[in-house]
Amino acid sequence: MGEEQAAQLIAGLERAGKLPPPPPPVLSSFDVDGIAQHITNGAKNIIVCAGAGISVSAGIPDFRTPGTGLYDNLQRFDLPDPQSIFALDYFQETPAAFYTLAKELFPGSFCPTPSHYFLKLLADKGLLTRCYTQNIDSMEAQAGLDPELCVAAHGNFDSAHCLATGKSVNTAEVKAAILAGEKGWRVLAEKHGGLVKPDIVFFGENLPERFFRLIQKDFKQCDLLIVMGTSLMVRPFSSLIHEVGDEVPRLLINREEVGCEPKAVRRIRQLLRKRDFPAGFDFDEDTRWRDVSMLGDCDDGVAALAAAMGWGAELEKLVADGRANFESVVLGTAAESRGASKLTSTWKLVETAKAAEVEAAAAADELAGQAAGLKLHADSRSADAGSDAECESAEEEAGGAKPGSPTAEPQPSAAAAAPASPSGSAPRTHVSGFWVGSEEGGEPIHWALSLSTEGALAAFGCGYSLSPDGSVTTYQTLRSEIGLPLEERRAIAAGAATVRFQRQAHGADAADAADEVECVLWLSDAVNELREKQPELKGAISGETVDAAHLVNFQPELRGSIRLAGGGTARPFSCKLSAPAAAASQLSGLWIGEAAPIEALEREVPRNPIRWALATAAAGAEPADARPGAPRIFGAGYFDDAADVPGMPVLTYTLQGGGAGGDFYKLYDIPGAPRVHYSEVQAAESYGQPTLSGQWANMQEGTQGLFACRREE
Repeated sequence: MGEEQAAQLIAGLERAGKLPPPPPPVLSSFDVDGIAQHITNGAKNIIVCAGAGISVSAGIPDFRTPGTGLYDNLQRFDLPDPQSIFALDYFQETPAAFYTLAKELFPGSFCPTPSHYFLKLLADKGLLTRCYTQNIDSMEAQAGLDPELCVAAHGNFDSAHCLATGKSVNTAEVKAAILAGEKGWRVLAEKHGGLVKPDIVFFGENLPERFFRLIQKDFKQCDLLIVMGTSLMVRPFSSLIHEVGDEVPRLLINREEVGCEPKAVRRIRQLLRKRDFPAGFDFDEDTRWRDVSMLGDCDDGVAALAAAMGWGAELEKLVADGRANFESVVLGTAAESRGASKLTSTWKLVETAKAAEVEAAAAADELAGQAAGLKLHADSRSADAGSDAECESAEEEAGGAKPGSPTAEPQPSAAAAAPASPSGSAPRTHVSGFWVGSEEGGEPIHWALSLSTEGALAAFGCGYSLSPDGSVTTYQTLRSEIGLPLEERRAIAAGAATVRFQRQAHGADAADAADEVECVLWLSDAVNELREKQPELKGAISGETVDAAHLVNFQPELRGSIRLAGGGTARPFSCKLSAPAAAASQLSGLWIGEAAPIEALEREVPRNPIRWALATAAAGAEPADARPGAPRIFGAGYFDDAADVPGMPVLTYTLQGGGAGGDFYKLYDIPGAPRVHYSEVQAAESYGQPTLSGQWANMQEGTQGLFACRREE
């Protein structure tokens, strides 16, 4: 509903005398004293959502302030777009820009601010449930906050990995290399076999699993939400303000009011009862009942709140002690250059120790490999790379093969269908595509399904059923539970664990309950024959590289049972992953990308990530008006939205062909949700990887834009 329509409706209710009053206030006053009184009265589960504004006084620029923000200052890098510096494609092509910025921002060069020490003060008093931060500077930990109490929603510099191998790289070594400039990071890349990236969430990557898991626990018990130094423009982080209960006060400490809606729209949401239609901040004196705004610098805001609580002296001591510690430990008591020299020496010692540790481990692996009678590869990696599998984060999931590398071109014999790379490139972290098989009794299986070690869902996809005349009768959503333990996710990727997910049908004849699917991802006969010859070889999916000749017929398979929603005996089933053709027009696989609004809507409509499991449907599943030869698209996706709909941190949807050419529709798995139409769909290639792009339109909400994604190999 638009602002004008909402205003008309509110005016009509007022004239009729039917406009109910807003909810009763939950604070004694809508200022710092009211918040202080609320804490004094027993609030003890405080959640803080923090953005770049809490680090500005340390000398780190925020992102969007005109003239001084990071995006404005990035013009010196001659970027195609300011956000390109956090894009995987651009980083792989032009790494110097990000490494230069990382050198300026690397943790340890800046002293935490009073806002950071306020978080420590809340924790010391046992009042902080968690701090959710968008910042990558790690200054919460530098201020002494227990890492368990902090969720870095967008990652940080505390860990790093090599994009080409997926192996973790020691952060002290990464820091020394980045601070050494171009020579340093080039030597680092040569040493580890590819570019090394700190574990910062780039555009198109998923937020950490811990972010989604803790939201479910923390916000249910929250009794005060403090939002500091953020524009609330990046989702899903911006949606966290909707996760607290209606009776929970919300305090905004910021240079400007954010997260608000027009008054009439807010009143409509209140009338429709909040939890189904969560509203933004309401600072209007006539209607607010829980929201407080303290405009200004974050440091001034936390100082005022600490003073109102009688904690002013404690906060000042924390800040003074912290600064003294920073100067003595980081800068040293002598000249700054001498302090920097001390740090450099320390990093060299750490790097030397790490190198010795890696060398010793490699020697041990070689002896173990020889003892087991296994062959070693030309790159000196043991065939039994179980330890490597534990730290895998495959290059394909992080943004695809490096342009110009031998594995950048599609491999017809083992492309998306085969999670192993015959050429010896990085192990994969997903098994995705078009699964075809049947249930006991002959019921066919057509699934666009992705099994992944990354993202909120370990399994997600879409299936369909055909009528006797060959037309689609129902579509089915396939999805696992949220928050599957990491060990189980890795075991899935290794083909060594049970996979469980639900199958929920849609359509007039669909049951309300979902079918329960339980199966095992197992390897083909070709690889199992290798297992019999070499029992220690667990298979290519878990990271071990075998001779490409043995993998020509490699084809992952799912075998298990389906217990129908109506009960009864579980029915056995099996299905295999079909190998897609090398042509870019073949759609089967996992697709990663982004949907963006048109320029006129950029301030109102956020960019949303794309994570799709797509397939080219079998005959009979194509739209009735599709032109001859057009791709028959079906699949599924999910949106890590954390509170766009209360109680649904992950929104799933199906993708169904329904228009001319390659057009298809997004249908959310919630009643009454708008349909999104994808049109002018074009299939192409970029650096040897298939891509899809086109337009999208949400006619119900009056929004539109463009989308682009590529298939992860």
